[in-house]
Amino acid sequence: MRLIILSLSLLILGGCYLANGSPQATTYFLKNSRQISYDDMKYCTNKVYKSLGIRFLSLSNKGKSEGLANMKYNNPSEYQEYSKYLDYAEPIISQCYFELGYKFTAPYYWCIAESNMETCKINQKYR
Repeated sequence: MRLIILSLSLLILGGCYLANGSPQATTYFLKNSRQISYDDMKYCTNKVYKSLGIRFLSLSNKGKSEGLANMKYNNPSEYQEYSKYLDYAEPIISQCYFELGYKFTAPYYWCIAESNMETCKINQKYR
């Protein structure tokens, strides 16, 4: 009986995520029971992005000026390169959050949502 209730609960929660989308990963970085601040997110993002070099900054500026959707359509190779930089930066940014004292506290049901599994794998060490 417990298994059935648990299964139904997960399906219902999964359905909510399908309809509304799941919260961002930064929602689950907590320090002293408080969600990560905008200033701390900005600090880590700027720190990591500056370390990625001039090419990344150039691609980032291009994406901001012409829009990422246009960049993806008009310059797919540059968009792919930019995406690779972002994929590379994500775990480094999470490490920065951890160094500032934040712990990753995402619940299991958030992690089993398909789009969140990779994020949970990356951030598992910051629990």
